[in-house]
Amino acid sequence: MMDSVALAVAFSSIPFVWRRLGFGAPIKAVKGEDIGTLVSRRDEVLDYWFGGDPESNYKVKWFPSSSGGAQEEAEDLVKRHFGGLLEEALEGQLDHWGASSDPCTRRRGMLALIVVLDQFSRHVFRHDQLPAEHSSRKAADARALQCAETMVAEPNWTSALNTYE
Repeated sequence: MMDSVALAVAFSSIPFVWRRLGFGAPIKAVKGEDIGTLVSRRDEVLDYWFGGDPESNYKVKWFPSSSGGAQEEAEDLVKRHFGGLLEEALEGQLDHWGASSDPCTRRRGMLALIVVLDQFSRHVFRHDQLPAEHSSRKAADARALQCAETMVAEPNWTSALNTYE
């Protein structure tokens, strides 16, 4: 069994390795997997969305240009790597991300759910050309808003988040 320091070092290298691989195949979890895999999926979302240079994130992930193919590339990447998570989130299968008794873990889980439901959904639904009034779009927005309201209702809700989160 690994001690807590070795475990922390091992997990801290995951985002670096994933970026070095050029956003290679994400970690996939299936029913019956251990909590480490589930937490790594949550952290994978946060690392993809907030990791790296904020100026680059702004241009490449958050607000990619609709000209020159940047938006299509971002949408395709999010659809391929996180589309399954969006489906799971819409079905309530990721609600446990925001249900931890530990405030730090709960807040980071809620933020990851918000990113999946609010931001990734926009990339995926635009990729799939779903109209704004589509029920999946409305459901994702409603769930994201519910998560955000729950999160900000907690005292000191920003204490587990960094500046960009």
